[in-house]
Parts: sequence; C-alpha cells; structure tokens
Amino acid sequence: MNFDRERVKMSAAILAGGKNTRIGTEKSLLKIKDEPIIDGMVELLEQMFPEVIISTSKVSLKNRFPNGIFCEDLYKETGPLAGIHSILKMASYDAVFIFACDMPHLNRLLIQLMIEYYTSLEEGSILVPRHSEGIEPLHSIYHKKHIPLIEKQIENGRCKITDFVRGAEAKYLDVRDEDKKHFFNINTKRDYDSITKELLKGNN
Repeated sequence: MNFDRERVKMSAAILAGGKNTRIGTEKSLLKIKDEPIIDGMVELLEQMFPEVIISTSKVSLKNRFPNGIFCEDLYKETGPLAGIHSILKMASYDAVFIFACDMPHLNRLLIQLMIEYYTSLEEGSILVPRHSEGIEPLHSIYHKKHIPLIEKQIENGRCKITDFVRGAEAKYLDVRDEDKKHFFNINTKRDYDSITKELLKGNN
C-alpha cells in the first residue's frame, strides 16, 4: 500500500491524562526496548500525520516534548471521553485518529489501512476497529461533528466511550484476530511484565 503523509488530512492524538491507579506509575513512560512507550508513539505518528496532539496536564510529559502540542480536559475528572472531546475541540483537522498512550504494538500498516478506509466513508463518520473480542475505541478515528453529542452525554453523566460510539452510530472495520496484538495496552504490572518477558524471549 502506497502511503503519502502529505495526503493525510487528519490529526493524530494520544490520550495520556489518566491517573494510572491500577499500575501505580506513569504508563506512557514505561520502557519497551529501552524506550518509553510514548516516545515511540510520537515518533511513529509524526511520520504519518501532519499534526500530533498529546492530551494531558502532566508536567513530566510536557517537559519531555517541549515542542509538542498539548490539550487538557475541559470536563474534569470525566475519563477518556473528556479527553476525546478536548482533542476534537483543539485539532486543526475535522477528523482525528485517537490512541491510548499505553499501546506498545502500534502497527503502521494497520493505521494506514484505517486511514484509507476512512476516506471511503461518509464525511463526519467515526471508524472503530472490531474483532472477535470486541471493539477498540482507543485506536479509532473521530470527527468534530460529534462534539455536541459528546457534550450532551457527559453533561447527562453518560461518560463511557462505548455508549458514545453506539450513540454516534460508528462505522466498524473488522480486523483479523491475529491483528488483535496491535491493540494490546498496559493496564497493570502483570501486563507490563508479560510484554517485557515476551520481548526478552524474542531476543534470545
């Protein structure tokens, strides 16, 4: 698949505002192959998108990327949906490909596939990958068109991303089960230990 970054009329964004209570440390700075996860994500996304936004209020991340574009939640203590809302409000492009900050296996070809497929959809669509175990709303493409719906749901106390995706009548891209690994995210120390062991095994 030929990919031309200059043709991409879409922002990318990384959700990095969570409290990380389950793991007890800043997930985006966990090291994979001696590099913090977020460093690799930013490097990849800057190669693919004309704009990369990091959603966070954390000083440690702002200092790490002194030339970065940052946004903070306009709705406080509301979870990832509030991050999506603020990103859409700030983004220079109407469509934004949004990722969780703790996905160490992002795959360039899968991202390209989603971008290309998105261009075939009706303007203003949301595109969410789907596989046998469910959907991946934190590896999905959103659109400014749905800002009012997000605001309405948050103000009504319905802050689950899955509720929003259903309410917005998102489109789905079915992916192969072998591609599920690209959505793997680190929530607990056990998750982190498993991925580091896997990488260590692969180097032997």
